[in-house]
Amino acid sequence: VRGDPPDEPQLAPPAAAHDLPPAGPQCDGSTGQWQATVVLFTEGASPPAGAVDGLCTAAAAEGIAVDHATTSDVFHQPDLDAYQAVVFLANSGDVLNDAEQEVLEAYVEGDHGFVAIHSAAGAEPGWAFYGDLVGARLQGVGSQQALRVEVMDRVHPSTAGLASPQTRTDAWPTFIGGPRGNAHVLAQLDGVPP
Repeated sequence: VRGDPPDEPQLAPPAAAHDLPPAGPQCDGSTGQWQATVVLFTEGASPPAGAVDGLCTAAAAEGIAVDHATTSDVFHQPDLDAYQAVVFLANSGDVLNDAEQEVLEAYVEGDHGFVAIHSAAGAEPGWAFYGDLVGARLQGVGSQQALRVEVMDRVHPSTAGLASPQTRTDAWPTFIGGPRGNAHVLAQLDGVPP
């Protein structure tokens, strides 16, 4: 937990070390008291409209500060260890070099958190560890369409209050394989197993 905010806003130490800007007012981890800090990584990404600010707003509501990294410069130790989790958002392609891959692998194996959102399963196509980490590989980004989402776990804190089914409009990615058996599925497209 960070103490009282300074008179002049400052980025969290790892962000300042790499000149990482907060993504917006909702991502400004320099003010307030935070229970945790995560790094939001968007290199090689085309996040859905509003996704960065939406993620930052949701995180702030839970007392989580977000530092936004648009390049892989943050993937060095000890900088990365200052974060409780790394969040990949809609990344694609080879975004980490070999040394940065080693740092992320050690970070995850050191019991730090990792989240891959939207089409982030399209990142690091040649790296087996990442493929195992995300649980499935991206087949296609999909087109913008309204589909029904069915909540599979009504007890988990992130899905407990959600209506099911509900119709959501998004560019729904499709995947090769799926996470079942390796991950706890919270929600899925109605009638279409992930």
